[in-house]
Formats: sequence, C-alpha cells, structure tokens
Amino acid sequence: MNKEYYKWLQIAKDNGIHSNLYWRRVKEQGWSYKKAATQNVRKCQNKIERDVAIYKGDTFIVFGSKSFVAKYLGKSTQEITQLCTPSIREIAEKSSRMYGIYLEN
Repeated sequence: MNKEYYKWLQIAKDNGIHSNLYWRRVKEQGWSYKKAATQNVRKCQNKIERDVAIYKGDTFIVFGSKSFVAKYLGKSTQEITQLCTPSIREIAEKSSRMYGIYLEN
C-alpha cells in the first residue's frame, strides 16, 4: 500500500468510516481513495432497533436484535449494522462472507 492510501485511511477514520469498510471500498469495489474516505455510511432512517438475520453464504447463522446478534458473534452493534448494508451484502453473497439483512416486523 502506498502513502496516499494511508493518508486517506486516516481521513476515513476521522470521518467515522471503519478501516475495514474503507479497505473494501478501495480494494473490492474500486472506489477512489477520496470517495472511499469521504462518502458517508448510510444511516438507518428508522431509529427503532429492528431484528436482523445473519448469513454466511446460504447458511443461516443467527437472528435477533442487533445487540443480541453482536454479543452472540462477539462483534459491536456498529459491525452488525455494517453487515446489513446493501454493498456488504452484495460482496458477501459473491464470496461466501458473512452478511446481514433486516427483518420486517
């Protein structure tokens, strides 16, 4: 990785973008360093905590509230939120990585 990558990585962190998300945006999705570091992460419009289901490929792992799922998987609720983003799901479905979906009430 070059100096430019790390310069924009620090900007991404300052903007509240997790380093893993920045890496995926740059390396897997082909975004520019600037775009990956400055484009806001989509926020859930509905502040009510919705249940999520977590999958790895076609295999169901767990479902429940984000806090329950986070504790079960040993992750933060922010990481669970990131797993539920459309971009992560698209990548995960192609590579058998873990992803989440929101469940409707």
